[in-house]
Amino acid sequence: MVSISFQIDRNLNVYQISGKDFLGLTVSDASRADSKEQTEAFTRALHPDDKILLVQMIASADAPQDTVEANHIRLRDAGGTYRILIATVHPGDERFPVSTKRLEVADPRKTDSPRYELPEAMIRTIMVTTDDYVFFKDTHHTLLAGSQPMAELCRSYGIEQWEQFAGKTDYEVFPEQLADLYYALEIKVYTSKEMAREVQPYERRDGQKGWVDNRKYPIVDENGGLLGLYGLARDITKEIEAQQRQALVTSVFAHAAESIVILNRNYEVVDANKSFENFTGLTKDRVLGQPLRAVKHTNDKSAQFKKLWSKLVRDGSCAGEVTTLDAQGRERTELCRITAVLGEEGEIQHFVGLYSDITPQKRHEQELETIANFDALTGLVNRSLFEDRLSQALASSERQGKFLALAYIDLDGFKLINDSFGHAVGDEYLVAIAKNMNSALRDTDTLARIGGDEFIALLNDLNDPDDYKPGVERLLKASEKSVVINGRTLPVSASIGIARYPLDGLESGALVRCADQAMYEAKQQGKDRFYVFDRGLLRSTEARDDLRNAIAHKQFELLYQPKVDLRSGEIIGVESLARWNHPTQGILGPAEFLPLINRENLQIAFGTWVIDHALEQMSQWAREGLAVNISANIAGVHLLQSDFVQSLVAKIREKSLIADNVFEIEILETSALNDVDRVAQVIREANQEGISFALDDFGTGYSSLTHLRRLPVSTVKIDTSFVLDMLDSPEDTAIVSSMVSLCRGLGRQVIAEGVSSLAHAKALMLMDCHYAQGFGISKPLPANELADWATMWRENGIWRDLQDTPASPSDSSIIPLMRPKQSH
Repeated sequence: MVSISFQIDRNLNVYQISGKDFLGLTVSDASRADSKEQTEAFTRALHPDDKILLVQMIASADAPQDTVEANHIRLRDAGGTYRILIATVHPGDERFPVSTKRLEVADPRKTDSPRYELPEAMIRTIMVTTDDYVFFKDTHHTLLAGSQPMAELCRSYGIEQWEQFAGKTDYEVFPEQLADLYYALEIKVYTSKEMAREVQPYERRDGQKGWVDNRKYPIVDENGGLLGLYGLARDITKEIEAQQRQALVTSVFAHAAESIVILNRNYEVVDANKSFENFTGLTKDRVLGQPLRAVKHTNDKSAQFKKLWSKLVRDGSCAGEVTTLDAQGRERTELCRITAVLGEEGEIQHFVGLYSDITPQKRHEQELETIANFDALTGLVNRSLFEDRLSQALASSERQGKFLALAYIDLDGFKLINDSFGHAVGDEYLVAIAKNMNSALRDTDTLARIGGDEFIALLNDLNDPDDYKPGVERLLKASEKSVVINGRTLPVSASIGIARYPLDGLESGALVRCADQAMYEAKQQGKDRFYVFDRGLLRSTEARDDLRNAIAHKQFELLYQPKVDLRSGEIIGVESLARWNHPTQGILGPAEFLPLINRENLQIAFGTWVIDHALEQMSQWAREGLAVNISANIAGVHLLQSDFVQSLVAKIREKSLIADNVFEIEILETSALNDVDRVAQVIREANQEGISFALDDFGTGYSSLTHLRRLPVSTVKIDTSFVLDMLDSPEDTAIVSSMVSLCRGLGRQVIAEGVSSLAHAKALMLMDCHYAQGFGISKPLPANELADWATMWRENGIWRDLQDTPASPSDSSIIPLMRPKQSH
């Protein structure tokens, strides 16, 4: 039996506890434990909602002899479970220096207080047959019985049969937070002796949750004395969920961004949400009972809604785009979806219409279509749309037996204007010329910009192969109109190549290639003219096909020319040089195939091949124990690709070539002319990844000093043309000497190309140019010969005697810099 006595003041400070170890404190009846420890233990154990009640009880005992009648309070036992106990306040103990009261708590279930008893047969019948949660409690909140459905609810708490509820409290069969709610409702019943009702949650130990309509009734005797209570809780989880769903539907209907309208079976409006009112500018009262078409689609002249309505009447639902007017009278595009709602027997009860304003999306689609099909600068058709129109025109010409012509147009002086006046002026120039040429064509013709300063015109629906002439002559005349920008008159001319269907080809690709070839011929013949394709130009086409096959079928190879330090003989690297092993023409040098590569816009494909093969060769040499750095020549258009640096770094790391400066890019001075700032940025990004750059053929461009100052290259290569003639030309000697001094003063490494004699090397040494490359050191070598050459170069050591070799301008004979190997 629980019976504990506390000496406690009105602030709930505990000075003595006597009784069992109920709170988990080890105390005996005669001991006096530390007051702070006792108070903290008592405070933790007391239910927060019962603190005020207990303070009021202690305060009510004003006189020392007063005793306050019993009340229920909840205290946690040592196991952590709340116990519902009877609390009584008595006069305090005078031995304590403060004013205290004696608080006694006892378990009501162990007392002899009267308990209401029901006949067992009546209780059993109710508890077993009911579908609800039925229970009885005494005045101490102790269960006398609970129904079998209630036992099923509490099965996870150890209750199997309804009889097992007897003698338990809610804190023993429910989660604590729910027991608090149930306890509070019972207090209302015991206090008022009237029925109390609340919708309250429940939760099983397995996590399943629900709601009950909990009603508790007082049980009184014939004199009105309280005997206990009777509880009836009905599971209303489904009803609550249905209400929540309905509330959600109502909220969605009211607050949806889309316009929603509900129609009856006669297609008349019976409800509309706020978005519908805001969009149309019509209040719900004005549209109720009106046909939807009269409310929403009176101004529809496109017959869009009429088609949808026919489908709705036929199928019971429809969906599609419609053009409507908003509250301000502006045309909008909406996605209209109307669906029939059926009853249990499959009959139509009403219709729900949903309108989504998709005007912004449609505008965005139009913008994307414009971006995809039209040139952003000139507004002309782009290559993609042009190819589509050309395909359609070819099909139409074939069906109707008509002719068509393609005019491939390249502006003659655009590069000079762009370089001289800048890109902004160049763009204005292109826009003006495009406008002039487009206005010279018929409405049935198409002019497209296909890149840079290149355009192509489609002249279709021709009755005769020569009917292209008037249109082309107008184009040529329009391309000759002067353009005035910022008060400056800029000259204009164009070279035009003509190809005709079906004379020059039956499919679009062949026609474009023929027109392109004819355009190049127009340029060769002096520009500012047009040229009609002839079969003799096919030879150029064959050369281009040979080039593409050469790249695809590995007809190219790389040779490697060493670069050395003339002071120590150290091999500082090799330059990779491409050769074409032509199947019929033999070995072709760069001068014979690079112009064709540039003309066919194959610089990127070719440059990628060079880089891949150079890195693979460097990796192979490293596996063989030969550490050699390689440099490769890259076209400017390849260098300016957005992913150039990232792609190159990935390839270097893939080959495990991660040391700094293992790979060097050589760029021609002229390749940096178009966009020096962008080239400089690319170089800086690559430098951070350990990739170095050399400025090749230095001195041949017209902006040499500008490039040397603005481009962060680490190496400058003096062009062969200056080095070869410097022994005979004082001017070239002075130029080379000045270049070396200038580059060294700017912290650049200098390499002289074209070193073909001992005299050249000596002269360069006297100028403090220590690095050299040329036939006098080594011709370009196949990869498998480099190791033998390196051994021979180190063993012969002619570079050791170089400083003792006299050099004079008259010594122009080509003396190899490698001493012949001595026989032993």
